[in-house]
Amino acid sequence: MREFFEKILPEGILCIATKDKTDKVKHHSYKDYKDVEAKLATINLAGDKPDVYFCVASLSELSILVDKVDAGVTVKKRTIRSRRNISQLKSLFVDLDVSTDPNKKGAYTSQREAIKSLRNFCTDNEFPLPVLVSSGGGVHAYWPFRDALDVAEWLPVAKAFKDILVRKEFKFDPAVTSDCTRLLRVPGTFNSKNGNEVKILEDAIPIDNDALLDHVERLSKSLGIVTDIPSVSTLDIPGQRPERFCKTPDVELKYPDSDFKKILGQCEAIRLAKESGCEGEPVWKDVLGVCARTTTPEASTIEVSEKHRNYNKDAALAKLAQRYQSTGATLCGSLAVHFPNACKRCAHQGRITSPIVLGFANAIQIVPPKDVAPEEASVKQKPVDRHAPEFEPLPPFHRKEGGGIMHKVKIDNTEKLLTLYEYDLYPVKRTYDETSEVTSSEWYAALPHKEHKIIRLKNSLIHEPKELFKTLADKGVMIKTRNKNSMIEYFDMYIQQLQSQKPPEISLSRQGWRHGNNSFVLADTIYHTDGYVETHSMAKSVENDIRGLGVKGSLRRWADAIQFFNVADHEAHRFCLYAAFGSLFFHTTGHKGALIYLSGKSGCGKSTVQKAINSIWGHPSEMLINGTNSGMTINAFYGIMSAYNNIPVCLDEVSNLRPDIFMDMALAISQGTGKRRSGQDGRLSQLIENWANVSFASSNSDAYLTMAREKDDYSAAAMRVFQIYMKVSKVHSKLEADKFANIDLPDNYGKAGRAFLGKAVPKYDAIRSAILKEIDRLGSAYNVTSAERFWIAIIACAKVVGSVCRDIELLKDFPVERDIDWAMSQIARLREQISDTAVSPKEVVVAYLNTHLDQMIILNVSKGDTDYTPRPSVAPRVSLNIRYEKDARVIYINKNQFKMYCEEKGHNFASVEYALIQSRVIDASFGGFKNLGSGTDYATGNTRCYKMSADKLEYDTD
Repeated sequence: MREFFEKILPEGILCIATKDKTDKVKHHSYKDYKDVEAKLATINLAGDKPDVYFCVASLSELSILVDKVDAGVTVKKRTIRSRRNISQLKSLFVDLDVSTDPNKKGAYTSQREAIKSLRNFCTDNEFPLPVLVSSGGGVHAYWPFRDALDVAEWLPVAKAFKDILVRKEFKFDPAVTSDCTRLLRVPGTFNSKNGNEVKILEDAIPIDNDALLDHVERLSKSLGIVTDIPSVSTLDIPGQRPERFCKTPDVELKYPDSDFKKILGQCEAIRLAKESGCEGEPVWKDVLGVCARTTTPEASTIEVSEKHRNYNKDAALAKLAQRYQSTGATLCGSLAVHFPNACKRCAHQGRITSPIVLGFANAIQIVPPKDVAPEEASVKQKPVDRHAPEFEPLPPFHRKEGGGIMHKVKIDNTEKLLTLYEYDLYPVKRTYDETSEVTSSEWYAALPHKEHKIIRLKNSLIHEPKELFKTLADKGVMIKTRNKNSMIEYFDMYIQQLQSQKPPEISLSRQGWRHGNNSFVLADTIYHTDGYVETHSMAKSVENDIRGLGVKGSLRRWADAIQFFNVADHEAHRFCLYAAFGSLFFHTTGHKGALIYLSGKSGCGKSTVQKAINSIWGHPSEMLINGTNSGMTINAFYGIMSAYNNIPVCLDEVSNLRPDIFMDMALAISQGTGKRRSGQDGRLSQLIENWANVSFASSNSDAYLTMAREKDDYSAAAMRVFQIYMKVSKVHSKLEADKFANIDLPDNYGKAGRAFLGKAVPKYDAIRSAILKEIDRLGSAYNVTSAERFWIAIIACAKVVGSVCRDIELLKDFPVERDIDWAMSQIARLREQISDTAVSPKEVVVAYLNTHLDQMIILNVSKGDTDYTPRPSVAPRVSLNIRYEKDARVIYINKNQFKMYCEEKGHNFASVEYALIQSRVIDASFGGFKNLGSGTDYATGNTRCYKMSADKLEYDTD
């Protein structure tokens, strides 16, 4: 909840409102997010589930005095949520009503329809996608700003946005969008009208103020809407400059004149930005936030911008005007995101909060002491009871007053109620685990001391009373022996009722695409291509097969942290990120899987980039799979691949894997199919282990050499492995790399994958089409062979999906096109390496001869002397399978034995034979049979043989 409020609300005094059963609304004001969280925890613990709302703005005061007329007399009364008390806002918002009443105007028939309509509006008008919240009935949408706006600045923007929606005939509640005092429901609470939970359906990254204002202005102009939004103009026009202001919170400026030359001389971050021409939009904006507050804003803007390759003076000054009107001086913390090393070395670190003060003449910087409140005792929240405490069991069972189950029985012709259990115990829903294929029911169980649990019971336990009551006892539900038969009847009746009401809820186990690629499952959430998002329970098997799948921290902080790779010498790392996101669409290429093999010395970032990949979906380290011999069996590997399905699997350090096991893994990944599991009854499950993804493995060794040690002809497997040689970079210090991998990522994970799916799943068809076009383009441009199709499929997915991630600012400003060119340049090197380690058909024969010398007879046969009996110079020590007539330079080889050798070494026998015939190593005119020991003491019957030319083999046995 904290993250939601930080994204949607400004810092400052916040307002929470509650509405009881009498519809009486009570307002509460709090100084910060922590107090709000404590209040929400108190409300949850109370258990009465009132409607809870938050005011969309921050307040100037905790409360203010206003004039109110009471019985004809004007009196002063304190109020909280008043237009006069509104300070700042940090988002635009709309309320989409949903109603089953077809006569209600302006309402949608379902949340799905509302979300689809909103998505269409955003797509058609190139407007950013919002944060979506289910209000328990309708949908609330928020477009969060990066920085808060004063209410006077916000109102014209909100009014213009409302006018746009009205002009576009979009269905929404127009009274909400421009109301700066509006109350909206708090996620995690409940809507008393229907008992539904208010929950976040989709997250989104805060939008840069300038960008969002540009979108509103652009649409307003296209529709002929006149707005009161301040127009943007350059600062070199005549006239008095607007009055200066600074929103740096902890700095009180006593000397407003700031000399940019002094700043440039003392701030390394500004100096680095100038030297690069402010490469990258975010850097440029933050640096202009300093220039705008100096005495020479235009000159300093030109100075820091003119080295940029696309420098344009008018554009630079227009951007300066925007920065001047929208924000105060840039803070050191913002610049540290772009220049972390420079800011760490800064002599002023901790002493100033903005570079602007470095330009003051005899400046006095006052940092007011913050009131340090004593640490509040943490409120340990008990599980929130999300189920109505009142319920009515089916006859002949009844609920005991205050909680409990009673059974109506006849004793001596008199009906009596006997207590079966002292606390509430009733079903919530039925579930179906798609992995185990077991149907269960979930039961709400009240326990002593006001505790409660949700207990999952397999339906089959009804027929195993001993196991049923053992399971209940383990969960804390103690049933008396004399009541067990009646309780079985109680369970049975309720399960029958649940079964007749609706089908069971699916417990999701496998991640990835479903229903003909119309929906994607991640953890407990299903993302549909029409924009609808729904949640289900997760099967317990997910916790075993995919450890660490979950969320933590902030999406924005993850997106900021991942910029760690957006520096020089990190092409390989960035490409891996593109391919990891692209893994979800790899199946669109027609392939089942491929492996990206990260090879290099320690310290080159192999494990770090794998942790970054995992952080897209869950915990960076817990999702990293041990790739050593002891890490897993091949069957366990199949199970993990099936559970991940379209999500990439990261195998860390496979150097010590036996070559045959590594070969099996590489082929299994590309084939996309494992084994069918057996159910508990011994029958084969209908769920076949299969997958389609791009997976990753890291090692200090070379993948192709590892394969070559296992099989001479390893080319088929090698073409399914895209090997990247990682090089050690000195751009980041070890301390910075450790902070990124061990602090930034573990504190912020799982949000990026969910944000990506929310944007990418509805664009499935467009992304698929773009990938197929990119495959064709790359194939033509780089003369790609059919054997290299796996490599091109990886790169095409990385290119298309990486661009999507950049556009939605998950990988902001990443040089996707340049990195894809780098990836294509690697293909020539991979071709050369595979060719160098490949074995030719002639080399296959030579290797066979060298390894079977003990099965060879070598002799001279005189062509002119008929009385000559050949004597072998080398005799076979075991069975005879090779005859070398030295003087004739002819070799006879047992065909069946040679075929067995080829199959053992992984060579395609038919292709080897064909090549040897084409090169005339094999004499095609030979009849096919030969007595290998003819004319010697080793003579036997005829054997099917090859007749080969030693000269053609360029092989000499001397």
